[in-house]
Amino acid sequence: MAPFEGETMSGKPFFRTREVILSDPFDAYIVKMRTLQRRYAYETWPMARLRRYIDMLCEFGFNSLQLSDLSENYAASGYALTPGQFAAKLHWLSDYAKSKGMTRTLFVWGTGAVDVESSRGKLLDWSFWHPCPCVKGGQAALDKHYRCQARHAPWFDHFVSHWADPGGCHGGKCTLATALGLHNQMAAEFRKHNPSIRSTFSLWTLHLKHLAGQWRGYESVESILDAGVLDEGVGLAQHGRFRLAEAQKIAASGRPVGVWSWYLADDEVEPSIHVHTELLGDYFNRISTKASSLVSWHSMDSNCHALNVPSLYVAAQLLVDPYRDPEKLLAEFCARAFGKSADGFAEGLLAIAKTRCENDYMRIEPLLTGTPWRGLPDERQHPDKHLAIVRRARKAVARLKADKSFRPDLPLIITAETFLEELKAHLKIIEEFAVFRIALRKAGKLKGAIDASRLPALKRPGRLMTQFEYKLYREHLDVLKKEGQQARRKS
Repeated sequence: MAPFEGETMSGKPFFRTREVILSDPFDAYIVKMRTLQRRYAYETWPMARLRRYIDMLCEFGFNSLQLSDLSENYAASGYALTPGQFAAKLHWLSDYAKSKGMTRTLFVWGTGAVDVESSRGKLLDWSFWHPCPCVKGGQAALDKHYRCQARHAPWFDHFVSHWADPGGCHGGKCTLATALGLHNQMAAEFRKHNPSIRSTFSLWTLHLKHLAGQWRGYESVESILDAGVLDEGVGLAQHGRFRLAEAQKIAASGRPVGVWSWYLADDEVEPSIHVHTELLGDYFNRISTKASSLVSWHSMDSNCHALNVPSLYVAAQLLVDPYRDPEKLLAEFCARAFGKSADGFAEGLLAIAKTRCENDYMRIEPLLTGTPWRGLPDERQHPDKHLAIVRRARKAVARLKADKSFRPDLPLIITAETFLEELKAHLKIIEEFAVFRIALRKAGKLKGAIDASRLPALKRPGRLMTQFEYKLYREHLDVLKKEGQQARRKS
């Protein structure tokens, strides 16, 4: 296995700390599918596969690992693990990452005081999950939450706290200063177990007024910098993407700058294969050169474990050198992973990138900018283009066979045979969805309400994680049903 040698023209990686977040494709349907849990929820994996996962991430170019102990970790595993069992696995993962030279971050919901034992098998109300100090019993629940999270401190170098989406004030009396004070309280609890641990307060979604549970008083990063509440040395993590002016203000205040990215290399709640060459290229290829010296750490999201390895490779390499061509990096990954079959895999993956993973298809812009959600998704605009792309790719992938004689120089966590099976299934459902959208567009040109029963149907996902298009398809049907009801009331 060749050692990781990635570097920029200057001889140094662009971002010093390149952190990967191990999270989950938290979706109620996936939670119910035990086969999919075993395949794609890393919490259920045996230690040998987890060891290989860390090896793979290091080989890709990551040098830091972000983990969590949240309600979602238990839900994703089908509530198969007790808190003690999961803590032991979490600590083992952290120790192994340290042995590989990685730094370790713990992700903590600032108000995520969840009683895992009493919530087994249930999806609870967000306000119950995230109490604030001004609701009855809220402060006591948070005190217990911080003590529980702090027991992990000896295994981590750093923690990052999130305060919105979900979280916020539910009683109407808390302010931004409340959240800042709670972070200080949490940090003090962590330092009892690890005096040298560092911490970061995340700006994730704090600026989005349309989300419930905001902390009154937040307008911009200056609201925090001018408040004078956060302890000295606490860093601030930018929301989703690097922003030069904001980063300069944070750095000028003497606080470390982090970037907590999301919906960049993967997708959170609609699990499937996601190939984000276009999204990653649009972001990294235009990033300011000043980001290299301003940013202490930049994270990358990993939710659909095993299915997302091509995007993770591209993302890690762009953290090393953001000005490389993401499509060439994808081809490089396929050559290293699939040998003689590389071109066919690359064509299939690029077809997903150019259909499923376009910005309008992903519908992430509302979360990043705060613009209102639309009713029927805009992907109706491009079904003919998408159909042509995916049909061409399906023909190429149909002829593919895994190169069994090839030995990848990457420690992959999914075999070429399994990945090929998933790739074929994903291309098929994207084609079916394009056909549905074309039929929907044609029906929409006729007068009167659209009869959804006359449109092509998509099959409910089974043992493969072809979830994305099915969820969008159901959204379309829900909108059509609502439109039909409105039309009948008018008539």
